[in-house]
This record gives sequence, C-alpha cells and structure tokens, in this order.
Amino acid sequence: MHEQARSGPGALHRESVAYALLTWRTAEQTLRHPFLNDQRPAYERAVAGVLAELRGCGSVADLMAHYAMDRLAVHAATGASGVSGGHDPRLMPALVEGAAFWRRLRELVAERVA
Repeated sequence: MHEQARSGPGALHRESVAYALLTWRTAEQTLRHPFLNDQRPAYERAVAGVLAELRGCGSVADLMAHYAMDRLAVHAATGASGVSGGHDPRLMPALVEGAAFWRRLRELVAERVA
C-alpha cells in the first residue's frame, strides 16, 4: 500500500513541483556565476520585467499553476522584457524565467513567514 502512495497521481504532482523548484533555483544560481558578470545587468533588467508580471500571482499555488498552465504568458512576459524580442539575443530566456519564478517564490514565502 505504501508503494501505491508513492506511485499515484499525488507522487507525480509532487515530483513535478520539485522539478520546477529545482529548475527555478538552478536558474537563480546560474545567474550568480562569474561567467555571466558582463551580462548580469541585462539579465537583471529582464528578470525584473518578468518578476513584475509574476507579482500578479498571490500564492505559491497560483505561481505553480501559472508556470504549469500559462507557459505562453510566461514566454510573452520574457519577450516583453527584451530577451526574445531582439534587444539582447545573448540572454537565455530559461534563465530569466527561472530566476523570476524563484524570486517571486521567495517573496511569497517571506510574506507568509513575516
């Protein structure tokens, strides 16, 4: 019975959430790496643009749902921030999106803890 609990739909959901969180955190950590020092100001501007859009998510559940269900909206926000819109083609959209989601997650957690 315990084995069934780990392999049911809830386990798949937990695994998906864990993977999303790992992806977001890895993007944030990657942006801190010295090899991106020259591009960091451009990345920070792009992340700030996407983060502004994500502030419409008022809970962690909303944020996860937005990530899972509204991928086109996320990509549109990334494009509006100049990443895929031609302003700086050297920027990696996945890093921008991941870091923005990670930062919004941290904001939401901080609001709940305070």
